[in-house]
Amino acid sequence: MSAQTKIEWCDATVNVAWHCHNNDCPYCAARRIAKLRAEYVGKKRGYSPDLIAKMKRFESGLFPDWKKIIEKTCKTRKSKRIFFSFMGDIYYFSREMLYQIFDEFGKYPQHTYLFLTKYPRIYVDELELFARKDIKKLTGMTVTCNADYLECYTRYTGLFQTGYFDFISLEPLVEDINPEWLRFFKWVIIGSETGNRKGKVVPEYDWIDKIVQYCISNRIPVFCKDNLKEVYPSYFLYQEFPK
Repeated sequence: MSAQTKIEWCDATVNVAWHCHNNDCPYCAARRIAKLRAEYVGKKRGYSPDLIAKMKRFESGLFPDWKKIIEKTCKTRKSKRIFFSFMGDIYYFSREMLYQIFDEFGKYPQHTYLFLTKYPRIYVDELELFARKDIKKLTGMTVTCNADYLECYTRYTGLFQTGYFDFISLEPLVEDINPEWLRFFKWVIIGSETGNRKGKVVPEYDWIDKIVQYCISNRIPVFCKDNLKEVYPSYFLYQEFPK
């Protein structure tokens, strides 16, 4: 895990906006961070009070120094796995914002960029953008429960069956999920909810074990986040990456 991020399955994150319109995720760590850290981060970077207020509300738009943020993370010879974007679902970024960001990523082709969303429609709406060959990328989707999965599969069956998605993030895992659904993916990430929210769901051992055993049997790399150690002992932890 890089010192640049506490997310174990990537080397770094790029957050050029704190931006998401979905208020229905009570477990969202990013929104919690925005409320707690916006004032400090914004003042340190010299942002205006108006922008800081938008950061707190999770509707900042691109930061004025967004190109420098990308350059600071990406301008290195060593290749990295770079996650975009932890502080906001890419589905809520405008087309203009995404095209500008991709153009900057294209200047640093040595990296692999990881995209993750709860709304795979973004990959359909911006098919041309995500088909760019000058950027190495992994396209992912977030699923927390069976309803999430079934809704996505029903709407985007074709993408599933053609192997469009590279990985799936089961984080936070809040119920027992049918492991056979994972056959469409090349990489599986499992994690628990962070923080001490009232009503927090701690995944059960059997939920995790079924997923891990299925991945092992089907040779799908699986990455168990460190926060599963409470229920899934560390000597059982698998932290694998796709080739």
